[in-house]
Amino acid sequence: MILHLLIIFDIVQAILIVNNNDLMPADQRHLVTSVKTVLLRHVPSQRSLIVSLPNSGHMSSGSIQIRTYDLMMQAICEENQWFLHTTKPDVDTLKTSMKAEVFSAVYIILISGHETSNIVTNLIYQLVDLEGKESLNKRASFFVVMTDSFEFPQKLEEKVIEKLWAEYNILDVLLLIPVASHAIKTESIISDGKKCV
Repeated sequence: MILHLLIIFDIVQAILIVNNNDLMPADQRHLVTSVKTVLLRHVPSQRSLIVSLPNSGHMSSGSIQIRTYDLMMQAICEENQWFLHTTKPDVDTLKTSMKAEVFSAVYIILISGHETSNIVTNLIYQLVDLEGKESLNKRASFFVVMTDSFEFPQKLEEKVIEKLWAEYNILDVLLLIPVASHAIKTESIISDGKKCV
């Protein structure tokens, strides 16, 4: 009986490896799933999604961030619920095609990095790029997704929100910041006003 289960498990594992040759680390797969879940729950269908990718000149084509972005775009497209537009700083993709759809768009800003100052600078750079392409609606909803995990996300959260308000008066912001697993203290997590142990 145990031998049959092991054989079945090996077959399933082999199928997964063959079907997904770019296996992602668990934290990156969870990030993709989290983004998709947030969009499904909070963004009505038929809305435009403007996805701003970071300038990836410093990343190699096989890097985890690029594979994560690809997987995220694939997951969003599979839902077939939204009009998806992607842009990247210094790439002229939105200038003429988006003016009519900017009013009802939801912005997804993808950012990678580990230092708060660089992340905030890159975020503003991406917004300046959108503004230059006449594709920025400051009253829209913004979903800012960090692709790297942090030990102390509160500091980053405060800086991002503060900078978005100071520079653009952007108020409707949702941040997704992965937390390093070793930084989580289970005894201090609060859920629905009750302490979880």
